[in-house]
Amino acid sequence: MALIRPSATARLQLSTLVSTSRAAPWEWSVDVHGGGTSASPSQPRHVLLFLSGWPDDKRAWTPTAQAVASDEIMCGVICMPGYEDVASARKCIPGGFDIEDVVTIVEKTAEKLLQHASCSKLTLVLHDWGCYFGSLFFNRRPDLVNGILLVDIGLGRSDASAKKGKVAETNTKATTDPHLQQTTAGTVRLVFYQLWFASAYLLGRYTFACVGDMFLKTYFALASFLPFVGVQSGTMTSKSAPGMKPMRPSAEITSYLGYPYWMVWSRILRGGSPPKPRAPDDLDATPVVFLYGKMKKVFFHTASFLRDVAHHSPPCKVVGFDCGHWVMDAFPAEVVREVRALLSTLEKRTKL
Repeated sequence: MALIRPSATARLQLSTLVSTSRAAPWEWSVDVHGGGTSASPSQPRHVLLFLSGWPDDKRAWTPTAQAVASDEIMCGVICMPGYEDVASARKCIPGGFDIEDVVTIVEKTAEKLLQHASCSKLTLVLHDWGCYFGSLFFNRRPDLVNGILLVDIGLGRSDASAKKGKVAETNTKATTDPHLQQTTAGTVRLVFYQLWFASAYLLGRYTFACVGDMFLKTYFALASFLPFVGVQSGTMTSKSAPGMKPMRPSAEITSYLGYPYWMVWSRILRGGSPPKPRAPDDLDATPVVFLYGKMKKVFFHTASFLRDVAHHSPPCKVVGFDCGHWVMDAFPAEVVREVRALLSTLEKRTKL
């Protein structure tokens, strides 16, 4: 069952099964701000769907959504299933959610938001694993999306770009900027931390939750004392460097939240291939804005993706910030500005 919670006095409910393979249906919620709620009864012109990733819940995107929302802009905020009520998720669905589960939740949420707003398309605002699952939803239902803003996680090249071959490297800076390239050391760090998080999830699932949680916290301790282990320029507990730590209290971060890492790596370790989200084939029809932090040892994008987006006409753009992974926490006003700029351009296009 999914609940839309526009305010304390207005609530819209719907029922849906996450997956027929699960022993029990799952209840998730969408917080709605702005147009279309009881406080703002006017029909909104824009609908946005915000989705956060590991290990954050809806609090990661709520300030941005509230700042963007207005009578004409309706913002729905969700998080990964199970991330809001970890205790219930561990009890009801101890095996976590699979890829199809999460993509289906995003799809059903988008359909309900659009139905509620009487709109035909929405704009995605995504971070971390939200970029992965939100973009997989776009690949499944491009008819429901008019624009995408990604924070710190890039996409695979679109089929159209891949057929054209390598993009001409006419911008010298774009080919030499180290922030556009993933190093071998960065790849090793990426594999190491993701397998650690996946292992922590498995320990918590098949032994005791406290064992998995302790194993996960061991990684953070190692990253603090052994700099080469960490994935960012600062530490997860750093207070001086912006955007270096999750937007969720450390006491709430448990091994169960690592199920996305296991769902992807389990396929890889078995010789398979997890689905890879792709950029839109037509960036004019569905523009992409990519915001990323530069103060990291691991980058979650490729040079080809950045060139495809950066070399395209506005509103497509790439913006790097002097911060870590959580750009919306380090530069909240700038992220709000970029969201509004994308909406402004989309609105101008509809009027042409």
